[in-house]
Order: sequence, then structure tokens, then C-alpha cells
Amino acid sequence: MNERDIELAKQAEIAANKGNHVDVKIMMDKFAELIRADEREACAVIVENMNSLLSPEIAAAIRARGNT
Repeated sequence: MNERDIELAKQAEIAANKGNHVDVKIMMDKFAELIRADEREACAVIVENMNSLLSPEIAAAIRARGNT
């Protein structure tokens, strides 16, 4: 895991978990969603930095994937 993954795990409260399997599943699902959101944002930033006429629309479409 890199530093960003560790930070996302902390946000998902995985490191501090001492609960049951249901709690672990909920936390792992939250962690997975945080990772996906982080990756979507990284992709959107790359597209924005391309400075194409379509960059804003493409970046918005990438970010919108998290809202479906």
C-alpha cells in the first residue's frame, strides 16, 4: 500500500476496526469506493491537463461516474 491508500484506509476506519465480519465488509466496501473515487479524480485531472477543447466535458464525465 502506498501512503494515499493508507490514508484512505484510515478514512474507511479499517485500521481501527475490531468489530465483526459485517463491520469489516462495510468498511472494505467504503475503502473500495474511496479508492475508485481517488482514481476517477486522478484520471479527470490528467484529462484537464491535456488542455483540449473537450477536456472539461471529458473530466466532468469521468467525475460523474461516481454519482451513478
